Amino acid sequence: MMTVTDAAKAHLAQALETTQEEEGAACFRLVKSDDDRLAMVLGEQLNEDTVVEHDGKAVLAMDGELAPVVEGRTLDVEENPEGEAVLTLK
Repeated sequence: MMTVTDAAKAHLAQALETTQEEEGAACFRLVKSDDDRLAMVLGEQLNEDTVVEHDGKAVLAMDGELAPVVEGRTLDVEENPEGEAVLTLK
């Protein structure tokens, strides 16, 4: 399973709160893009998803097929040179 730091969970929750007001999405989804890269999109949580919660609310969901791809990796937040928070997957 992928590790999601508390800082990343809080960042996702804050971004989702802002986004929900505009688009009504339930959570972020980690998906594999057409070029086999990982991407985060807005979407709905599905029954078979692995779900990451923050304060009891789903902030990130992913299909079980992604488990081997993200196994042992960590989703965290780092600050870029402009001082903005950026999610990183290491």
